[in-house]
Formats: sequence, C-alpha cells, structure tokens
Amino acid sequence: MGYIGRGLNTGQYSKLDSIAGSFDGSVTTFSLEQNGTAVTPSAQNCLISLGGVIQEPFVAFSVTGSILNFSEAPATDDTFFGIVMGEAAFIAGNTVGQNELQAPSSIASYIGNEITGSLGANASLIRSLTAAAISGSIVGGVSGSSTSTGSFGSVYTRGVGSSSFHTILPAADDTYDLGSAALQWKDIYTGDFHLNNTSREEGNVIDGTKGNWTIQEGREDLYLLNNETGKKYKFNLTEIE
Repeated sequence: MGYIGRGLNTGQYSKLDSIAGSFDGSVTTFSLEQNGTAVTPSAQNCLISLGGVIQEPFVAFSVTGSILNFSEAPATDDTFFGIVMGEAAFIAGNTVGQNELQAPSSIASYIGNEITGSLGANASLIRSLTAAAISGSIVGGVSGSSTSTGSFGSVYTRGVGSSSFHTILPAADDTYDLGSAALQWKDIYTGDFHLNNTSREEGNVIDGTKGNWTIQEGREDLYLLNNETGKKYKFNLTEIE
C-alpha cells in the first residue's frame, strides 16, 4: 500500500533490555535500551509489563526521548518486560507535517512531467507555482519560467480570472501563428506595427522578395518605414464624411 512521508518499520518487534535491576520502590525514570543501545520509541509503540500486568500508555507511563517515565515507582520485586512494536502499530495525530511530505527530486520530476507533459528539467517549478502565477489557462508547450515573460509553443487562452504578462514570446522564430483562419482574434490593440519576413527561406508570393517594415501613427497620417533602406513613406488617405 502506498503512503506519504517516511517509511514505516512494519513488524519490527524488538525486546527492550530489562530495567528490573534498577527498581528500588522510589525511582520512576529509566533509560530504554535494546542490546545496550539507547532507543527513542513513542509511548504508543511500547508494550510495557510490570509484574505481569500490562501498563497503559500516558496513564501508567510515558516516554520522553529514550527515557521511560512511570507515574508510580515500580516495586523492588516487580518484574519487567517490554517490547517496541514497530512504527506501523501507531501513527500519532499531527505527526505528518511539511517535512514528511517533501518529495525527493526524482518524484518531483515525475509529478511535474505527469502534470504538464513537457516540463522536464523545469519540473522544480511545480514547487513554486502560485494561484497568481497560473491564473488563466495555458494550452501548448511552456518554455518560460518567469511570471513576467511567458514563452508559449502554440496557444495561450485567457480563462477565468486575470492574467498579466510583460512580454509573450513564441518558442521558436517565425513558426507559430497568433490565431488561425478558423479561430481569429476579435481586435488587435497595439502601438507600432512591425512586419519582417527576412528570416524566411522564401519571399512573398508577389515578387518573391523579403522585407522589414514598420507602420507608425501620426496625428494626421499613417507612415511606413523601410527598415532596410531607411526610406520613409506616407499612406495616401481619403477622408470620408
């Protein structure tokens, strides 16, 4: 059966060294040892018998570290028998905390790959993501690691809530589309408009050449800048009443 946290020592029943030789009718605290080595079990994992009578944990005795504390001093002629029953016998409340839940890097990597399908070496990010960092929804391969710059292999779609990015970059140059013939963006709000196909192997479908242009806005006109030749143009605009 699977579990979360440290492994359990199932079935390890170990006999405690006898402490009966130290009973004098007044001493209530004794050191717990197994084969001369101090042990630190939980009281719930100990079966303690005095004079053949099983003692109740936290009522007749308690354990602090490797010290066995009796509520009443054993009699001088009491016999002693004690075993540690193995940690599988009891898991105390509030004992599985953050430290016990931490996973090694191999498990974190596996979880990251299972959730994202492609995080790979960035699987450690799974431990630092917050609701604010992943608001909205992301579809496609993610290659960025910052909340201010996101790199997306195919599609980013805004979901419920708000998503804010300073820069959105594709995973490769001149490879992915913004929208498609079947799924178009409704409106585009932008400042300058930059057009550049110089990195492509083939030019345009009209004359086969390639270029690098920028469209800029003026108060009364729209301007077109050829970034390769430095030439500047103005669009001919016809005002409509």
